Amino acid sequence: MKWRIAIAGWAAMLALQGSPEPAHEACNAQPACFRITTWGFMDRYTWRQPWDQSLPLPFDTEYTPKPAWQAIQEALQPTVPPPPPPPPSEPPPTPPAADPAGQPAAATSVVEASHPLSLEARLRRQRLRTWLARRALIVLLRVRGAETARVQLVARVRGRAIGSATTDLDAGQRRPVRMSLTGPAGRRLRNAGRAYVVLTAVATPADGRRTAANTRVRARQ
Repeated sequence: MKWRIAIAGWAAMLALQGSPEPAHEACNAQPACFRITTWGFMDRYTWRQPWDQSLPLPFDTEYTPKPAWQAIQEALQPTVPPPPPPPPSEPPPTPPAADPAGQPAAATSVVEASHPLSLEARLRRQRLRTWLARRALIVLLRVRGAETARVQLVARVRGRAIGSATTDLDAGQRRPVRMSLTGPAGRRLRNAGRAYVVLTAVATPADGRRTAANTRVRARQ
């Protein structure tokens, strides 16, 4: 489009430059349109002479943006309306009612009723030389059905202990636990051959319940 204007009445014509709807509509209708090209930038160096009587470009003689420049920006980067406000937050849950003795009902009883106490334990399989170099085994643990539980770990090869550890876990949290090897564990692992490393894990929450998990794995040679 050509935005040449005469110097007489130029204020009104500058405003007209700021609304080139045909160019906007043509660009927005074509997904591949990503730019609008002008033959120059500022009116001082326009190809139309004399320049002081023809102001066709998006910047004036002092390189100040004109309404045409704002129109080009609006065509390529239209204003996005602000997102709607977030929905109102829900009111906090009502605290549990007190029992006849005047004590509040335990929230963990609901958790225990809906999620029985369970324990997941998995011994990470690694190379034998990695176990020996780090002098430790890595165990992945997760407990459910209790807010917190203490987990005791014992690893054995052919019935002989090679490592142990104790840790506290929160409900639903899956966490790696480092179990250090005992003094003679290196020799027992080297002589184990194709024998399994057997892991026994026992979880005990504060209410005294208990659950156990067993897993086994061979070292990668």
